Amino acid sequence: CGIDGLTVYSTAGDCTSFNRDTVFSFVWKSKPFFLKNIKSEVYVSGSDLVFRNPVQFNSLVQTEARDMYHETEEVIDSLFYHPSHPPFLAMRLAQRFGLSNASPSLIERVATAYESGTYEANGFKFGSDEYGDLGALIAAILLDPESREVVLDTDQAHGQAKAPLDKVISMFRSMGLKFESPLAMPTLIDTFDSIGQGSFETPSVFNFYLVEYGNPGAIQDAGLMSPETSLYQSYRLLFLLDAMSTTVKFGINDCPRVPRFEGWRVSSPFGCSTIEGNTDFSPAHFTYWPSSVASVQDILEDLSLLLTSGRITASNKALIASLVQPIFDTGDVPKAIRAAQQYILTTPEAHTTGISRNSENERQITGYESKPRGSYKALVFLNFAGGVDSYNLLVPKGQCGSGDDGYAAYAAARGYEHAVPLDGLTSILASDQVCKEFGVHSSFSLLADLYNQTIFFANIGTLNKPLTRHDDWKTGSLFAHNAMQYQLARGDPYDEAPDTGVFGRLLDMLQKQGHHTSANNLNGEKQMLQGFPEYLNTIHEVALSAPTDLNQYPTVTDLYDVAKNLNGVGELGNSFFGEAWSESVSAALFEQEQSMAIAAAGIEVTDYPLNGESRLSKGLNAIANHMLSRDFRNVNRDIYVLREGGFDMHKSSEGLAPAFADMNTELGKFINEMKRQGIWEDVAIVFGSEFGRGIHMNSNTGTDHGWSGHSFIIGGGVNGGKILGEYPHPLNSAHVQYVKGRMIPTTPHEYVWNGVAQWLGVRDESDLDRVLPNRKSFSRCDHFSDKDLFVDGACDCTFVNGTCSCQCDVVTYPPTVTPTVSPSELPSVEPTSHPSSLPSTIPSVSPTLNPTDSPTADLPDDGILVNNIIDTDSSYANFGCNWVSRPWASVDGSFEKFHCDRTNLYNVTAGQVFIPPYVQATIAKKVRVYAGDAGTGLDPIGVTLEGRNSSEAEWEMIGLGALEYSNNNARNIRSSAVFIESTYESGDTNYTFAEVSFPSNIKVYSDYRVSFSATRKYYANRLQFAELEIPGMLLAPPPTPPPTLSPSVSPTEHPTAPPTQRPTPHPTAAIAEGAQAVNTILYPGTVHSVAGCSRVVRKDEILNPSTKKFFCDHLDMPTTDGIFVDSFVVSPSHGKLTVAKELRIYTHNNCANCDCVEYLLEGRVDADSPWEEIAGGLFPWAGQAICRNERGLPIDSTFESGDNNRCYGSVPYPSHATPYLDYKYTCLRTRSNHRYHQIGRMELAGYIL
Repeated sequence: CGIDGLTVYSTAGDCTSFNRDTVFSFVWKSKPFFLKNIKSEVYVSGSDLVFRNPVQFNSLVQTEARDMYHETEEVIDSLFYHPSHPPFLAMRLAQRFGLSNASPSLIERVATAYESGTYEANGFKFGSDEYGDLGALIAAILLDPESREVVLDTDQAHGQAKAPLDKVISMFRSMGLKFESPLAMPTLIDTFDSIGQGSFETPSVFNFYLVEYGNPGAIQDAGLMSPETSLYQSYRLLFLLDAMSTTVKFGINDCPRVPRFEGWRVSSPFGCSTIEGNTDFSPAHFTYWPSSVASVQDILEDLSLLLTSGRITASNKALIASLVQPIFDTGDVPKAIRAAQQYILTTPEAHTTGISRNSENERQITGYESKPRGSYKALVFLNFAGGVDSYNLLVPKGQCGSGDDGYAAYAAARGYEHAVPLDGLTSILASDQVCKEFGVHSSFSLLADLYNQTIFFANIGTLNKPLTRHDDWKTGSLFAHNAMQYQLARGDPYDEAPDTGVFGRLLDMLQKQGHHTSANNLNGEKQMLQGFPEYLNTIHEVALSAPTDLNQYPTVTDLYDVAKNLNGVGELGNSFFGEAWSESVSAALFEQEQSMAIAAAGIEVTDYPLNGESRLSKGLNAIANHMLSRDFRNVNRDIYVLREGGFDMHKSSEGLAPAFADMNTELGKFINEMKRQGIWEDVAIVFGSEFGRGIHMNSNTGTDHGWSGHSFIIGGGVNGGKILGEYPHPLNSAHVQYVKGRMIPTTPHEYVWNGVAQWLGVRDESDLDRVLPNRKSFSRCDHFSDKDLFVDGACDCTFVNGTCSCQCDVVTYPPTVTPTVSPSELPSVEPTSHPSSLPSTIPSVSPTLNPTDSPTADLPDDGILVNNIIDTDSSYANFGCNWVSRPWASVDGSFEKFHCDRTNLYNVTAGQVFIPPYVQATIAKKVRVYAGDAGTGLDPIGVTLEGRNSSEAEWEMIGLGALEYSNNNARNIRSSAVFIESTYESGDTNYTFAEVSFPSNIKVYSDYRVSFSATRKYYANRLQFAELEIPGMLLAPPPTPPPTLSPSVSPTEHPTAPPTQRPTPHPTAAIAEGAQAVNTILYPGTVHSVAGCSRVVRKDEILNPSTKKFFCDHLDMPTTDGIFVDSFVVSPSHGKLTVAKELRIYTHNNCANCDCVEYLLEGRVDADSPWEEIAGGLFPWAGQAICRNERGLPIDSTFESGDNNRCYGSVPYPSHATPYLDYKYTCLRTRSNHRYHQIGRMELAGYIL
């Protein structure tokens, strides 16, 4: 009929006449269609309602199997040809092939290839030109520039976290795994529990992880997905790393002594070795050998390519090289290779794609050091995933008020095949319910036996607001496991507290009240425990088994200590996936160390009757052990989430009774242990699931996804013996909550969590609203109070004159220390109910910017007023920041900006400490802050200035105030070439700044601390400004004191103040004629020895004229008051007496925390003489992050000056004139008391006599 691709079948035989018998035929998406020329519609009598009558193949009159096959085929086709199918498949397969968050444009290109059945790239064509070609789809993913452009690795959101099996198999292949006995090869079948994945072991139809999962933290904050990170449980991460290490050392074996990859076709016929590197007893081992072993760098380049696709960072490679080099130097190249392999396999680059940017600074993960305030309480949430059929847990049995036979109605609704028989129920009594007698499934008889300590919650479920079937109840992704699990975990349907979970928020508010909290996950729902970032409530992974030593029979003993440095604090631009790995591994290592310390202290439940076949038994045993360590951990509020799956019983309900029986047995054991520990009254156990099941049995004698179900709470302090909520009766369409075979909940989870939160200690209404953002969607008095739930509840709500009124009894905790005999000051009239555990984010009173009424204090006559008493020569230290970019920019006089990262530190005060270089003291009169170029939300708005006169002195308040910016908060353009022209009287009015004055201050200080209490945007994760000035007065220096007639009996241990970076006003000491001035009296080749180091790398480099770094490891070395100390003695090779005039230390390439910040320099005239102190104290860079030198750079210095093209710090000794032969340099402390001490080069400029 003139239309290409269209065929017409007509009774007229041509295209001149169409009627209802005409059939049109065409091909769409590679499928032939035959459409009849009719349209069928249904009209509802008496209304205007009209709708299409869809085609169906089944005859309601004469049914045939043939028609059902046609109907099923069309249903499948409707899904296959649905327009959302190609992009859905494109997105999911892109996730499996390297892109967890593929761009919309890539999804479009891949979906187009799938629809068209063809993809072309580089002159090659893939596909069959037919719709639904998977070859074309895969080619489009793998060959697209988004998958192949290396530059995209620098995008923080690009790439993925690798799945455990992918990493294991990739390691096997790249390291050349060779099977000596193929029949004994590992199948990786039994590795699900240990690493999170196993061959053919997927735990459900949803794979090993949910595809839309985003790891709490950086990934979730960025709105990204990272499915594989849901397997980042601590015990799985450590097992994976240790099993990888074991494979490198011994090959693949079946030795029970060490973690290994299990699952064998047959029992391993081989024995076990305890000598690392010996693979003789293993049926499979690595055959890898680098393409070049000429140097450690060659080995690392080769391994980096194979294990990280060449992504390993320069800093990580340098650290690994420094550790492998000493092994390589011994000539044991195979051992050096094994060490390098194991180090690399701990890095984020080996476990994720994308570029990781980590410093060598270990992530600071610590526990509580002080004892908590108040007694111990714990909540255990049993998250039974899959949708528990709780309508068969709690069943109406008799004595129903309407005279109905409650059980008969229940059995009729559920189907007699599916209903629990009467003799399978244990009776309990209830009031305020439709029936007085209910039955508990006899397999879970514990709940009936302990009914006086149990409360059931009827018809409970996730609910946005009160609903019946007459309302618009179709909200969200109802009845889907992933969506309903997420809603249960979040408890925040309107996303008022993004990325947080109900228990995380609860723990945050408990921490706010001063409690010591712990969020504990046992293969549960991490999202449920995620709190607000400012409270820093770390989620702890509790292992299901006792801890064991890592790295047994080691190649290198420091493997996991180094792993902490290789996974150090993330820097700007760090890959989100790398950050998730590093954060998780660091936390896992902390938990391992803590667990080992707890075990070493003998804190262990020894007589728990563990059932090794039951995951629930393992989980509850782990919780019992963890609770026993509560005093060791200094915690008084624990929340545990234990996840147990296997309840999605579509096919049959036969598994329900055994599951209930397992719960009954294991919960009984756990309760007995709580009683033995004496805390049963302080523990509450809540049972929950993402949804209940459908009321009616399906055709497979199982049930489908429902909505509401029933739950319970049990505990020694529970005010039990009742059912709260409204049990629905009858379970059919006569009930207003019945819809499509399901019941709409009438009891939201908020009702229960409200009472639990109050019992744990959150009683303030505003705090409860933060815990439960959706609480306001329901009547306040409908929420259960802790008096409803617990015998020792403190809160209750009642209606007074039609208004809900809630009151809580005042709870006073015993003091943690002995009170003083008399108070230090008069008490306030009305003390606060709970002291805050954190400083306020802004001052309680903001002083005005105008001067006070008190007269301005007179300044000394001999001082000089300057625009800034601090400058770039000042020593400075940052605080309240995860990391700082351009710390020097705060005082460089330009508009280059200072940047402080405050992720997860919103409630922590941030700022800088300054030690001005001037010898004379100063008086601060103002603080002046210039705005940065970023959004106004990052501006500091509250400032506090403090001063002191020595590092040992306490900080003293000078003043505080609110910062109000000029020029309507206009932004200053960032530039290091534009300089600020300000005076003491005024800031530079051409630019935006804020100023707080302290007119009455006349106190004299040398050091200053500037603290910013808040940013304009409270939740901002950054603080930025362009410049900081402290206008004030420089005082005249004091006169030089006359020299003492005789030296003191003994030199002081340390100077009373840190040495300045500039010469003192003392006269320079005279040197004998003929002395030779040299850049360093410590010639290369000088004999020297090192003490205080367990291992030294490149000892000679400390004196050589380049920045090849000296490396000292303090591992296992004794400390002085907990501080690592090391030293080295030098005897110059020229053998002449010398006079030291200036000490210079050149920085190494990384790890600022490895710098020495406090030192002692001594000298002696010969080996038999005592050491005499020359100088010591804080090194000038003690308070700042000085720049770094690349490794191996030449140094060109003179007597007068160090190499100004390199980064170094120096201390001059102008008045020193005593000659010595030998010198001893002692590092008394590294920054952060780091395990490593590193130096690029040391010079001691002076005279050779």
